[in-house]
Amino acid sequence: MVRHLLTSQHPKPNAFGARVSVPTLLLTNVWRILLPDYHDNIVAEFLAFGCPINYTVPSLPSSTSHNHPSATQYDSHVREHINTELHWQALAGPIDHSPFPQPTICSLLQTVPKRGSTSRRVVMDLSFPPGHLVNNGIPSDSYLGDAYKLHLPGIDRLMEFILQKGRGCLIFKKDLRRAYRQFPIDPKDYHLLGFCYDGKLYFNTCCPFGLHSSAMICQRSTSAVVHIFTKTDFLADVYLDDFYGAEIASHAKKAFDHLGDLFLKLGLDSSPEDCPPATTMVCLGILVNTTTFTLEVLAARVMGLLTQLRVWTKSSSITKKQLQSLLGKLSFVTACVKPGRICMACLLNRLEACNAASHHRYSITNDMQLDIQWWLHFLPQFNRVSLIKPFLWDFQCFNFATDASLCGGGATCRSDCIRFIFPDDILSSSLHINTLELSTIVVAVKHWALQLQGSKFIISSDNSTAVAVIN
Repeated sequence: MVRHLLTSQHPKPNAFGARVSVPTLLLTNVWRILLPDYHDNIVAEFLAFGCPINYTVPSLPSSTSHNHPSATQYDSHVREHINTELHWQALAGPIDHSPFPQPTICSLLQTVPKRGSTSRRVVMDLSFPPGHLVNNGIPSDSYLGDAYKLHLPGIDRLMEFILQKGRGCLIFKKDLRRAYRQFPIDPKDYHLLGFCYDGKLYFNTCCPFGLHSSAMICQRSTSAVVHIFTKTDFLADVYLDDFYGAEIASHAKKAFDHLGDLFLKLGLDSSPEDCPPATTMVCLGILVNTTTFTLEVLAARVMGLLTQLRVWTKSSSITKKQLQSLLGKLSFVTACVKPGRICMACLLNRLEACNAASHHRYSITNDMQLDIQWWLHFLPQFNRVSLIKPFLWDFQCFNFATDASLCGGGATCRSDCIRFIFPDDILSSSLHINTLELSTIVVAVKHWALQLQGSKFIISSDNSTAVAVIN
C-alpha cells in the first residue's frame, strides 16, 4: 500500500516519477549493465520499478466480487495458486478491505486446463462481464502514448536458424517458470488488479494471466534477454517465455548452457521442462527434425482442430474470442502448410471487423463456411509433415512448364511433353480455371515423378493464383 501511495503522488509512471523500487527476484542492475546499447533498454527500468499496465481511461473500470464456476469448481487449484503466488510475492493479501485511497477493482477468476497436465491454470478474466472493464481500457496499438504493436515470432525463425546451421544441427529450448508472473507491475496500478476469493481481497503485484498488456510486457522483457544472448554470436529467439535456438553439434551444449547461465545472472527462474540440444524438438506446437529437415504438426492438435471445425459447421454465430481460438489452432497447421493461409482469408477478414463488445456474437458467413469446409476436407488427408525449405533455392536449370484451358492441359519437362483432355467428371463440374491450372501441375508432376525425384526446380505457370498457392 505504501508503494502505491508514494507512486500515486506523481503523474508519471513509477519508472519516470517516484522511482520506488518494487519487490522482485530479477537482478535489475545486471539488466542495466548488459543492455546499454539495446534499442529498448527502458525495459530494465520497468523491471526495477514496475511495468505500467497501460490503462488509459480516466474513469475506473467495473468491479465484481464474483468468480467463474471454473474457479469455484476447482477450489484446490485456486488455493494452490494463491499460496504459490503469495510465496513468490506476486500477490498481496488476504485482506478484508481495500488498502488504497480509491476502490480496489476486482475481476473474476477462472481456471483452464494446462496442456499435457492434470493441473489447471488460474486466469483473471479482465474482459467479463460486458461493460467498462480493465482490458477495455488498454489499447492494443500503443504503450504509454507511443505507437507499439506486439509482434510474436513464429516457427519461421527457428527454420531460419536451422538453414544457417545446416542439416543435422542441434536445436534447444528453455522456458521460464511462471512466465508472466516474474515481471512486476507498477505500484500505481495495483488497485486495478484485485480479485475476491473466499470472502477475502487480494491484488496482483506481477503481471497476471488474462491482462491484455501482460504478453507485451513479457515479450519486451524476454526479447531483451535474447539481445544479450545473441551478442555472444549464438542464434536464438523467444515466443513470450519460450526461448529456442540452433547450433552446430560441437557448439550446441555451450550455447544451451550459456543461456541457462544468463537466466541465473539476470535472476530469471527457469522451468525444469527444458529441451537440451537434440536433432528433434517440439517448438511452438510443431515437431522439428533437423536430420530429415521436416516440420510435423502434432496429431493431437490436428484432432482438436477437426473437432472445433465440426462444431463450427453446426453454428450460425461466434464470438471474437472463439474466432481467435480457431485462427490460433489453424496457424499451427499453416506454419507447415503455408498455402493453407489462403483458406484463412475470410476468417481473418471477419476478425478485423470484430469491433463490438467481447460478448457480441457475429454471424458465420457463407465464405467463412467455405473456408471451414476446405479445412474439413484437407485435414483428414494431411500427413502432418512439411519440408523445411531453403529461402533461396539452388535449383536445377531445366524447363518445366504447364498450361491449361477449360477443356484440357499440357506440360513440358526438359525435352518431353504431354497433353490431355480433362475427364468428363471434371468437365461437367465447370471448375474455375485456377483449379484446372493447379490440376494440370499435379498431373505433370505425377507423370514425371521418377525423373524428378530429388530435384529442385522451378515450375513455370502463367496463372498467378497457381503460382501464389504453390509459393
